[in-house]
Amino acid sequence: MPQQFIPSSMPINGGGHNNNSHNRSSISSSSNNSLGSMSMKKSKKDKPSTRVRTVLSESQLRILKQMYTQNSRPDAVTKDHLVEATGLSARVIRVWFQNKRCKDKKRQTAMKEAQRTMEKVCFFLSFFLSSS
Repeated sequence: MPQQFIPSSMPINGGGHNNNSHNRSSISSSSNNSLGSMSMKKSKKDKPSTRVRTVLSESQLRILKQMYTQNSRPDAVTKDHLVEATGLSARVIRVWFQNKRCKDKKRQTAMKEAQRTMEKVCFFLSFFLSSS
């Protein structure tokens, strides 16, 4: 079963600034506002956060990375095998692959941009050095 992690800096009750003096002042200062805006604030405050971060073990990461090198877009059957092999939920597997693809795409874009910048710098340097 995967470990669950809740950062200590994040409030469990849904986040935001929830100290009592702030809530009292926002309610008293919003009494002039329409009733609809007050009810929206209340519903956001009352909604509990149910999202919990899943911490992956070394073996789970190894399995996921190994599969990713073979296929970055696994089909449903492969995902089912990963669920059995890792003990993670199908949702965690799906999100991990989505995030990994996104990170790889960002990294590739950044590398291409760095290469273009380097080519421009080299071009300008060669231009200025050859003209002097």
